[in-house]
Amino acid sequence: MTWVLILFIHAGVLSEKDSNSMTTTVFATEQHCEAAGKAAAKMVQLTTKEEIIKFMEENFQSKFR
Repeated sequence: MTWVLILFIHAGVLSEKDSNSMTTTVFATEQHCEAAGKAAAKMVQLTTKEEIIKFMEENFQSKFR
C-alpha cells in the first residue's frame, strides 16, 4: 500500500500576493507519511492555520482509514 501526503499552502492576505501552493508526496508506510505531515505542520504553529489542521485531523482522519 502507498500513502500520499497532500499539502495545500495558502499564504493569505499578509503576503505580497494572495498565493496558493499544492504538492503531493508518496510514502511507502503510514508512519513515514504521518511523520512528514507533522513536520510540515510545524510551519504553521501558533497561527490560525494550526487550528484548521486540528479541525481536519479531528473530523476527517478516521474517514480515510
